[in-house]
Amino acid sequence: MNLTPTVKPERLDAVDCLRGLVIVLMALDHTRDFFGNFAWGGAENAAASTPALFFTRWVTHFCAPTFVLLAGLGAYLSLARGMSKRQLFLFLLTRGLWLVFLELTVVHFGWSWEWNFRRGMWQVIWAIGWSMVGLSFLIWLPGWVIGLVGCAIVAGHNAFDGLTGVKIVEQTPWLVYLLGERGWFWDLLHTAYRVFIPAKGYSYFNLYPLLPWFGVLCAGYGLGRFMTWPAKERRRVLLLLGLLLTAGFIALRYLNGYGEPKPWKVYPGGDLPMDWMRTVMSFLSCTKYPPSFLFLLMTLGPALVLLMLLEWRWPFFHRFFTVYGRVPLFFYLIHLPFIHGLAKYVAWLQDAKPMRMGLSPLKKGYELPEVYLVWALVVLALYFPCLGYGWLKKRYGGVLKYL
Repeated sequence: MNLTPTVKPERLDAVDCLRGLVIVLMALDHTRDFFGNFAWGGAENAAASTPALFFTRWVTHFCAPTFVLLAGLGAYLSLARGMSKRQLFLFLLTRGLWLVFLELTVVHFGWSWEWNFRRGMWQVIWAIGWSMVGLSFLIWLPGWVIGLVGCAIVAGHNAFDGLTGVKIVEQTPWLVYLLGERGWFWDLLHTAYRVFIPAKGYSYFNLYPLLPWFGVLCAGYGLGRFMTWPAKERRRVLLLLGLLLTAGFIALRYLNGYGEPKPWKVYPGGDLPMDWMRTVMSFLSCTKYPPSFLFLLMTLGPALVLLMLLEWRWPFFHRFFTVYGRVPLFFYLIHLPFIHGLAKYVAWLQDAKPMRMGLSPLKKGYELPEVYLVWALVVLALYFPCLGYGWLKKRYGGVLKYL
């Protein structure tokens, strides 16, 4: 078997296609946020949610882990295509800081429809940005070492469940010098739903703790080496890894042990011994904030299998989703204000004071069929802007690669 890496491999359409697919699915989740008649978080409640709502939310769980993994993979492929480590260091450092800036400004505006930067929410772009900054200082190490570091973080971070920054500095006061007052630095890395108040009048809600997402990015970087192998060998590796991760999720989840703080349970089914649908929903309901080990196994395993399948070209499918996958940040930045602005317009048409329902500005939100229709219209409306920006990015490059 010849496993000699390809010299300067061409851009992999399968990677772009998968990236486009998950970012389009992400738009479904955000459309549901702005247009849906659903309470925030209720979709994941196996006891109360409908199967259609649950799986609409569940399928979008694949977006963030896959996107972060592919970001790390792309960093490695940049080296394989001829970028020096110094160039990659500078790119990751500056791109990461740029993403953090965008999260605090443009992304914040998309979610809130206001330019008040005294409050905000730190989400996936924030996490990717700081993870890229961290990775920039590790790229001098061998790729396999970075990959192992990432896997160790992904598999091991649940060992610290329940350990907040406050508890750490109370039990070991000397760590206050490393973790900050009340352990804010630890919470930035590991604790979700923490509100940070850096100064009077400023508050930020941290939804994406950095440590597990940094682990996923590093794991993706380590995976990049396999993507330089000949097609047959890399497909074999992707299939094997994907099946192993998926099987690991099923086995560990069944045991209700390590890797997921929220246990699953069997739901009684009235005349039947079990309500199979709600039991399956409970089994699949894993913690995203922060992403548990089993959440990442559940999402990344099938994602790797799908990446393998996308190695075989499906002409229309590839052409359509690759358009979005080659300009994912551009799509992300424009789709939020577009969906939010559309929801504002619909609220105005309702001719009534909007009542906040989760993130929706509507007085009366829509049910799932209407949400799916709006999502399809949003995705189609943004197709040609993404196609045009992709053409500009390919032709002129330069600073356009930062978007």
